[in-house]
Amino acid sequence: MKNKIPWIVGGVLIVALGIGAVFLGQGPEEPKSVGELPESARALVVPADEKHKVVIPPCNTPVEQTTADAEKGKATPGATTFELNSGEDVRTVMVPHCQPGTGAVNAAGNIPSSAFIVDNAPAANKNDGAFESDGVIAKSQLVLQQGSAGTTIVVPPCGKVTKGEDAVLQSEGGSKLVVAAEC
Repeated sequence: MKNKIPWIVGGVLIVALGIGAVFLGQGPEEPKSVGELPESARALVVPADEKHKVVIPPCNTPVEQTTADAEKGKATPGATTFELNSGEDVRTVMVPHCQPGTGAVNAAGNIPSSAFIVDNAPAANKNDGAFESDGVIAKSQLVLQQGSAGTTIVVPPCGKVTKGEDAVLQSEGGSKLVVAAEC
């Protein structure tokens, strides 16, 4: 019996070390590229040639109400509104998609909108055109061309993942208001 104990202990150690080596040999999981991750926002790219006002309506609301309010210079309840000052470079604003059931709602029962300005925004990924900032991924861009008459931009947030389509924003008839298409 005394001669079997070292063999049993040795066999158990070999099995334990073998199992540990299998798990350690797998290594860390490869991080996914931006193109493989789902889109969670739209990117608004605005030239810094002059000051622009950005208005993002509350989720799941008709954009017509926000557009009418913006034309009158009136605030829309639940809308995110801010100004981008003029400067030397373009401004990139990430407009996150609506996430139903994940947060507070306003008095009308709508999810308030949100946005954030990306400092030193990287260029779109050359492979798939996606922007990524702090885990927020935009595969579609809304671009306001430099010299556009539009100084107020209304951007409705998406309620679903989009196809990653880009769009050039233009004001109509010299209007100061530019409205991005809904998703």
